[in-house]
Amino acid sequence: MKLKNIDLRKLMSYLGIPFYHSETERGPYVLAKVPWREDRHPSFIAHLKGGRWLWYDIARREGGSVIDFVMRFGNLPFREAVAWLEERMEDIERMSVLGQRIENETTYWIESIREPDSRIAHIWELRYIPSWLKVGDRIAMQHRIRTGKDGRPEVFAMEKKDTLPVLVFIGTCGPRYWRDILPTRSRKGWLTSNEPILYSKGYDVVYVVEGYTDALAIYQIAPYADIAVLGTVANVRKLWNLPHSKIYIATDNDEAGERAYRELKKRFPHAQRFVYEGKDPMEAWLSGCLLACRPKV
Repeated sequence: MKLKNIDLRKLMSYLGIPFYHSETERGPYVLAKVPWREDRHPSFIAHLKGGRWLWYDIARREGGSVIDFVMRFGNLPFREAVAWLEERMEDIERMSVLGQRIENETTYWIESIREPDSRIAHIWELRYIPSWLKVGDRIAMQHRIRTGKDGRPEVFAMEKKDTLPVLVFIGTCGPRYWRDILPTRSRKGWLTSNEPILYSKGYDVVYVVEGYTDALAIYQIAPYADIAVLGTVANVRKLWNLPHSKIYIATDNDEAGERAYRELKKRFPHAQRFVYEGKDPMEAWLSGCLLACRPKV
């Protein structure tokens, strides 16, 4: 293998240089801060052309091949750079690409967490607002890949704030989960690890639900009960021991929800199934069917 055909991404990984990488219609490319000088914004870009990686320092208007990269990075003359590459070529080729891949990603976070207002109660038809429900502003940092006017790939980022706040569900260690303020939309996501959580005030009654909006619905009919949120039915086995004398299981009305109920029933024989009409407790609440429901054996 010729030295100029060495994969620059593997070479940078071998040297421990952080970089971004992705692909456009023209092929793979690399974006990074220039490794051999101070660079506040990524000015180093490289792409594959004719089977060889070519790099450019856009700010300084210089570039070259993989050999030129080693010369600049190690401040080496040509012969020493070639010898350095020849000695390490096999190790470099065995390297994995360790850079961060960019695929037109969007990163979200929540800020300005505050108490819900009357608008939230109106949209979700809430009688009561629990202490563990907050609202916050959802911020999106969008990373996009595009091809510049000169044909080279570019990456740019844009910060965008949602016009509407989102519901934020709080745990003992802070925000855990968010979802869109509108019941008809399904945008949602985890802010911390997906683990079961118990909202407890020491009551002797507990309701077990799958999701956070289901917990919000149950709270409307049972504000004086504890609520255990699985997060997902796959977390049934992670659920801690429930010491409550009355356990009502309000998992979804589907096959997975029924399996979760049966497994919980084995662990807590005195548990009862909470029967309602609808796909899940929140749907039953919004359709007006939850108020008349009662636990059944």
